[in-house]
Amino acid sequence: MTKKFDDITFDDPTPATCDVTIGRTKYTLHEADGTASVEYRNAMLDATELGDDGKPRRLHGFASSDPVLVSRCLRDAQGQLVPVATILGWKAEVYQRLAEWIKEASGMNAEARPKNAEKSTGDGSSSPAASASPSEGA
Repeated sequence: MTKKFDDITFDDPTPATCDVTIGRTKYTLHEADGTASVEYRNAMLDATELGDDGKPRRLHGFASSDPVLVSRCLRDAQGQLVPVATILGWKAEVYQRLAEWIKEASGMNAEARPKNAEKSTGDGSSSPAASASPSEGA
């Protein structure tokens, strides 16, 4: 028997944009397209060194992934992509905030969790009540 899936419809596939001013320079920040998303994920994977057991052992250059993402999504007034070297010249708060906007607008914030993430609460218990954040109890 063939499974029936719901149809998928995108009314407007145009990436979202946001005007950004840094210093006195105006830019346009774009939601990640396929190329930007793939390059970002590749930068994260390239930075991950796996051990013999297949688990991440070391991260090297992982912090470069956000500036790479921003460079693929930020355009100057002439519509040209802003080079990574320019982005790295700004304070970290600037490109981190831009990267967060891109990830949120592009649906990239849903990060993979370990298989047992929903079972473990960090305190050794598997109780959902035990996993409440400390600020909720205060």
